[in-house]
Amino acid sequence: MKSIDKFNYTDLTAEREYFEQYKCRHTIKKRKGVYMNRYFIHGPVYGKIIDNADPDQLGRVKVLIDNLGEEIETNWIPLLTPIQGIFILPEIDEQVIVSFIGDAPEKGVVLGSVWNNDMLPPEGGENPGSDLNKDGKNNIRLIRTRSGHKVIFDDKQGEERVHIITKDGKMRYDFLTKEKCIKITTDMDLTVSAKGKLIIQAEEVEIKTEKGLLDKGENISIESSNKDINIKSGKGVTVKGSGINLN
Repeated sequence: MKSIDKFNYTDLTAEREYFEQYKCRHTIKKRKGVYMNRYFIHGPVYGKIIDNADPDQLGRVKVLIDNLGEEIETNWIPLLTPIQGIFILPEIDEQVIVSFIGDAPEKGVVLGSVWNNDMLPPEGGENPGSDLNKDGKNNIRLIRTRSGHKVIFDDKQGEERVHIITKDGKMRYDFLTKEKCIKITTDMDLTVSAKGKLIIQAEEVEIKTEKGLLDKGENISIESSNKDINIKSGKGVTVKGSGINLN
C-alpha cells in the first residue's frame, strides 16, 4: 500500500514509472524556472475509511482508495458537510466517495457515503410500509446511530410524526400530530428536575399511578382560586400533623 503524500513533485523518470503503474493523468509545470512533474487523479473515486481519529481534532479522515488494483492511502482529508454545526463522522470500513480538488492527490474531500450489500440503508420500523420508500411516497427521513438509536421523521399526509427512540425501544419520545399529543414512554425511572420552579400549566392535569402518589417537601400547598377542591377515596382518608387547621 502506498501513501498519496509520496506522489507529488518528482523527477521525470519517477513520473513516467508512476504513470505506467497508476495510469494517472500527469503534466509538466514550470515553477520558479524549474520544470516539475505533477500527479493528478481523475474525478471522484470509491474509497474505504481506515481512520477517523484526527490527531488535530479537525474532523478529518483517512481513506484507502483503489487505483487500478493498487491500494493508496490518503493523507488526512476533510468531509463535505451541509453546515458547520453538524458533526457526524463515517465509521471505519464505511464506503465513501472521494473527490480531489483540481485533481490534486493531496487535496481530497470525502463527498459522502455509499450504501452497498455490506452497508444496507437503515429502516425505522415505525411505519414498515414506508421504510426504504416501499410505498413510493418518500415520507420517511431517518437517522440511525451505530448502536441503533433512531430519530425518525414521518411526513405521511395527515399523520405526520416524529420519533426519538433508544436502541432497545424502551425509552422514546413520540410527537403525534394526528392524535395532537406528545408521548414520553420508558420502562425505567423518569426524573424531571429544576433548580427553580417547575410549572405545569394545562386545561386539565390527570395523574394516574398503580401503587401510589408521594409528595415530599417542606411546604405543600393545594390552592383553588374560585373552584372547589374535592378529595375522594374508595377507602378511608387519613390526615396527620402536629396541628390541623380547618377553616
